[in-house]
Amino acid sequence: MQENENRLPGIPRVSIPFPGRIDPRVHQLEKLHWQWCVDMGLVTPRMPESDYLDLKYAWCGCFYSYGATLEGARIITDLSGWYFIFDDQHDRCIIEGRTRDWENLSRTLREVLRTPGEDWTDSNPIVRALADILTRLRLKFSDCWYQRLARHLSDSFSGYDREFEIRSDAKRDMDLDAFIPLRRLSVAMIMWMDMVELAAQTELPQSTYHLPDYQVCLTATADFAALCNDLHSHRKEAAAADINNIVTVISRTKKIELSEAVAETVQRMEDNLQAFLAAEHRLLRDMSVLALHEETKQGLHRCLMIMRDWFANMDKWHRMSTRYEVNDEQQIQSYNEDLLGNGMSVTMDL
Repeated sequence: MQENENRLPGIPRVSIPFPGRIDPRVHQLEKLHWQWCVDMGLVTPRMPESDYLDLKYAWCGCFYSYGATLEGARIITDLSGWYFIFDDQHDRCIIEGRTRDWENLSRTLREVLRTPGEDWTDSNPIVRALADILTRLRLKFSDCWYQRLARHLSDSFSGYDREFEIRSDAKRDMDLDAFIPLRRLSVAMIMWMDMVELAAQTELPQSTYHLPDYQVCLTATADFAALCNDLHSHRKEAAAADINNIVTVISRTKKIELSEAVAETVQRMEDNLQAFLAAEHRLLRDMSVLALHEETKQGLHRCLMIMRDWFANMDKWHRMSTRYEVNDEQQIQSYNEDLLGNGMSVTMDL
């Protein structure tokens, strides 16, 4: 699959000093993901298969699932598609002023985090699909790992709640220092760093996961990916009056031109890359001092390699997907189908 420079002209690249990998089963996983979306109701008969596949959501997952089992890769690709579609529902609720629908969805998704194994089949597709993913994930990891994931997802939903409030108040501006941690939540990148272990076929011990340098690697990767997403999406989001974008926030708070804000965003991405490389070097250097079991060392190394894939492939994926094409005449993009119209009444009384 080739990048399309005509879709995103003039967006600069960060030079990455290592290659990125992609899951060699990408075409198989793409077909399986489409069928899962159909089964879950995440796409309606109005959505042509070709239009959905042009969004490249399964490819996004495959850029970060190298080395996973087939089921692990399926979970990653399904979660990738789910999160983009969930994000679309958030966007639609804001634009259409559907505060109650958003509050119901946000509350219900937290309930799913607590009890994914309950029967959610009569709920709306967003709820039903997340329950399916979480049930599959629980088979792969310990309760301790799952509680970490659930906490990270809940924090992400809180970030979406906050962005809903900000975008619903046309007079409210974002402070740059407050925006960075908020964006880390709403783009859900810390949750995606949990998926690194799924791809690496490992569960890191809590003591290893919380090593300071491993946390630096996680945060640097998460922030790089969030900044890259904002870099590619700021034109589309500006057209939809969405101010929750680092380029827009930098331009507004520093009162500088958008071109200067883009340059600062790229510099921040480069800083994240250097922070990752430095922390990765220290981790690999200190392996023997840390007295890690051999299995943990190998798992940690695989996790770091998948984080490298996030750095190397993030920009590439954005240039492949049709998601970030700008249509100035349409606030709600054609791929953003309303999935909350049916089933929300089922969850309102939870």
